[in-house]
Amino acid sequence: MAGKEKVMAVLMGPFEVRQTFRDWPADMCLAVCLMDNGDCQLVVFQQEEADLLPRRLRDHLGLRSDALCFFPRVPGYPTRTLLYSDERRLMSLVAEAPEIVEEASDYSVNYAYAQEEGLDPAVFLGIEADLARGAPDAGGDVEHETRNVIDPEGPSAADFVSRRGKSAAAASETASNRAGRVRKALLPGFMQRTEQVQPGARFRSARELAMNEDLPVLCDIRPEQNGWIMVAQIHEGGGDIRIGDPDLIYLRDDHSVVAIRLEPPWAMSAALPGRIWIRARSLPPRMRAVFAGCVGPAEMTGSGAFLYLHVTSQADSVGPTRSPEQPVASPTAVPGVEAATAVSAQVEERAADASPAPVPQRPKRTMRRRFLALTGVAAALVLIQLGVQYGWNGDAGSLGSDAPINWERFRSAWQASRAG
Repeated sequence: MAGKEKVMAVLMGPFEVRQTFRDWPADMCLAVCLMDNGDCQLVVFQQEEADLLPRRLRDHLGLRSDALCFFPRVPGYPTRTLLYSDERRLMSLVAEAPEIVEEASDYSVNYAYAQEEGLDPAVFLGIEADLARGAPDAGGDVEHETRNVIDPEGPSAADFVSRRGKSAAAASETASNRAGRVRKALLPGFMQRTEQVQPGARFRSARELAMNEDLPVLCDIRPEQNGWIMVAQIHEGGGDIRIGDPDLIYLRDDHSVVAIRLEPPWAMSAALPGRIWIRARSLPPRMRAVFAGCVGPAEMTGSGAFLYLHVTSQADSVGPTRSPEQPVASPTAVPGVEAATAVSAQVEERAADASPAPVPQRPKRTMRRRFLALTGVAAALVLIQLGVQYGWNGDAGSLGSDAPINWERFRSAWQASRAG
């Protein structure tokens, strides 16, 4: 915040809050107050009280109108722009206070009870002082407390008067008697607790550890089908999501991680999505090639606002292999008897591999096959000897010891692999 503003209040409706807390009451709203000293306070209120909330916050915090700004804009008050990254951080702060759901539920029940009894909900809940209580001639034996005073002997959370289990005698009490038994502070009870002493700077609570741990989940990337690419968890997961906006999916430079932005953010306590449908037609060719090359098992992690797919290309996982059937020519090898022996051994090995499983045969047929094999070996030895005598002229493009290296050919192959 900049200027004269000391507090920024971000107003959130039921739909926005339910993205974080699924049990949030449908008629309740939430105001997140960001103080200039770094504190964050949460305030619950009814949808019908949206027009009255700015004045209540101003009176409760003791601020002038120009010292309190709102988002979205509220007439008569300054406003500030809230970036998308700030919204995500704000939702993380709200997620750290699950107790606010119970506060909102109690507020909703007591608000409905006051309306059914014909009472002013603001006075009944102790948010606004009764007009008769502030008059000079107002009497009565009821002892009233100020709004910001908390009973040190009582519980830190607000003591609501609930309509559940209400007797007829209790229902006939006056509004002033009821007001003395409800909370006097506008802020939730868990925000009224004093700051607890931490064990040390190098310690983190279990909640912080749970939010920072990224446990990978095994998933399966399916081939493209009907214009969609599906990523499914191998085990049981959460709901399904569809990604059709190309602005919501990112690819790291090394093509090993795909990030998917979730709108609204996924609840940290909920399971990761069970299936993710990605529209292939909205992806560029390079990203489609990445998904096509990493079909198969992968790992998925999530941080609430993003999902991360750790993919591995099939071409990268399988390195170049040399066929065992192709002999490796050594430039220093001297052709002779050893070369002939090696060729004959290879011919016999190929003949042994190509022959079917041994079955009972006639002796004449076996001798004939052996004779043919020996004839082939002899012919190979004759050809090798002729090649040694007359010399062997390799092609100009071979990689012999004296042949120049064609670097352009290697560079083109490298570029082709990078393009693929």
